[in-house]
Amino acid sequence: MNDTMTPLGNAIRKQLTDKEFTLKEFSIRTGLSEEHLSQLFTGEAPLTHEDAHKLEMVLGIPASYWNSLEADYREFLIRKEEETQIQDEMAIVDVLPYARMVKYQWIEQGDTDYEKTVSLRKFFEVTDLTSLSSLPVFQSTHEKMDYATLAWLQQAKKEARKANVKPFNRNELSHILPSLFSTVMDTTADNHDKLSAILAEIGIVLAPVLHPYGHSKHTHFRDKHKIILVFTPGYGEDGDYIWQELNHILYTNTTPTL
Repeated sequence: MNDTMTPLGNAIRKQLTDKEFTLKEFSIRTGLSEEHLSQLFTGEAPLTHEDAHKLEMVLGIPASYWNSLEADYREFLIRKEEETQIQDEMAIVDVLPYARMVKYQWIEQGDTDYEKTVSLRKFFEVTDLTSLSSLPVFQSTHEKMDYATLAWLQQAKKEARKANVKPFNRNELSHILPSLFSTVMDTTADNHDKLSAILAEIGIVLAPVLHPYGHSKHTHFRDKHKIILVFTPGYGEDGDYIWQELNHILYTNTTPTL
């Protein structure tokens, strides 16, 4: 196998040898220039669907085969490039509570640095973990931010997508908040469902999510048309957390966006 050739290039070259075609003759038969063929062999030029169709006509092997070889090679190049790029991201991977996130089933277990990085990219919905510090919520003064807390907020955002909620209505919150105190302070499971339904009608999603470091925290942020009120449950202070955040939502205009 020629080390300078791609799997596609080697496969075509084998066919040329088997059929005793010279490169010049093959160029004439396919209508592809010798220069373009040479670039296909080495991967310098990508194979187009039109090229694959011409190969099928001349070599008798389906275009889907040639397209598959090309797609696999391009995917290989992407992964190879990513593996060299993850070094910059590993500094972030190392400070994230990766084991806890796996334990909570937020992400899948990865064995290699590359697999860990990819699982975290998918969790945060980014192509590069170094971009996380540029997110608006990371720059916000509303919440002292670190990567573990950002993971906590991202999980809340994902869970909140399941909620059927109307657009946020500040006026409606102002109208009903005084009557909600007793409902908020009743932290039984049945009442939590009742409160969630009430708040959903005015565009607020309750998101009880454990913090990966076990911290007791509460905050809120905007996600498109809704407000997500996230808190760590099980500390006996759920009602206090929710009440504080509802008042912050109503009386402040510094809600960050995630």
